[in-house]
Formats: sequence, C-alpha cells, structure tokens
Amino acid sequence: MSENEKPLPQPPSTPFGGKNRFSEEKPDGPLMADRLAMAMASGQIEEFMKKELPDNEQSRSLAMMMLGMSGMMPQGCMPQPPMPDSEGPAAPVETGEMHAQVPEDMVKAVNSGDVKELMAMLEKEYLKRSGNAAPGSPEKGPAPPVQQLSGSEKEVIDKLMNIASENNTTVDWLIMRALKQYLREYENSGRL
Repeated sequence: MSENEKPLPQPPSTPFGGKNRFSEEKPDGPLMADRLAMAMASGQIEEFMKKELPDNEQSRSLAMMMLGMSGMMPQGCMPQPPMPDSEGPAAPVETGEMHAQVPEDMVKAVNSGDVKELMAMLEKEYLKRSGNAAPGSPEKGPAPPVQQLSGSEKEVIDKLMNIASENNTTVDWLIMRALKQYLREYENSGRL
C-alpha cells in the first residue's frame, strides 16, 4: 500500500459473523407516527403535542401535515399551539374542526332513495353557499328557450362526434384542431 492510500476501516464483528450496526437503534415502543395516529384517534392530539413536541413549531406543523395527508385530519384544520400570555393563563384554543350536521330532510331523502329531491336540496345549498342566489329569491329563473338545430347543423355535429369516437378523441379537441387548420389556411390563402 502506498503512502497516499488510506486503509479501509474494519467493520465491527462478532464471533458469529458481521454485526448489524443498526440493531441497537430499534425503538422499544411504537413509532412516533403510530403514537400520533393513536392520539388523534383517541381525541387527545393537543395533549400529545404538548407532551411530545412542547417547543418545536416546525415539528408540530409537520405532524399535522402528516395527519392531513394520511386522511386522519381534514386539511386546514390544524390546532394552533397556545400562545404564552403574560397577563394570565392561555385562552382555550379553537381547533378549527368542522362538525356539520346533516339536515333531517336530507337524511330522509337519502334513505327513501328520492334522488330528485336530494338533488334539489343539494343545488339549493350550493347556490346558498356560493352566493349565486340571494336569500329569499328563487334559485332558478325561467329556463332559457332551447334553440333548435337545423338539419345541416345537426348533421355536422353528428359527423364530428363520429370522427371523435373513431379516433378516441374528444369533440372539443376536434373542433379546436379544425379551427387551427382553418386559421392556417386563411393566413395562407385569405379565403373564407
């Protein structure tokens, strides 16, 4: 061996062969993720966080993100750690969990299998939450008149649908392709 080369380190060995370096590092109890899941399932997540991660905000947010990604906690419903208050004890912390009750009439519609009634209730709730309809006003106005297609227009649409299905594409893609071809030809020839 030359002076520039260093000898390789000798691996630790036992009388029975090579020794696993990582055998001593096995935890005695369950993993942190398992304990976190058990605390979440038992509803003691705040106590767990105070006990296991008392002063590390990054660890707390990582643990909450893990719970959210595993589906145990809805995204955006992370309990916030209590802020130390110099005036007195910490105020109770809002967990942000949403406890929504399903209305009785909706449960009855689901149990009876009344799909039309259920769809009407869900549409009404959607319009109310999205703000598209003012409270007390009718959700739907008069239906717009249906425009009848002429025979040639219907024939063109049917042909487009057949071409799209034969080529495993969508009608939207086919229409966009046709428009691009038309614009390219118009630029070259100027013909409408």
